[in-house]
Amino acid sequence: MNDKTLAEQLAGFVRILEARSDQQEFGNKAQHEYSVARNLVSQAITKVKYAAQYAAQESGAIKGVSK
Repeated sequence: MNDKTLAEQLAGFVRILEARSDQQEFGNKAQHEYSVARNLVSQAITKVKYAAQYAAQESGAIKGVSK
């Protein structure tokens, strides 16, 4: 699986978790935990993008690393 596909799948999880965090019947604690999970998955998407960028730099695909 490439990094773009991984980020897209994680974005799908964010949408699911966001919908669940908005459901009133789950109660406040459950809504909070879904929100926390959504935020963690959002952070994972960012980390995947950075990891892909660093991997490309290290493999020489991107030239001119800023100092």
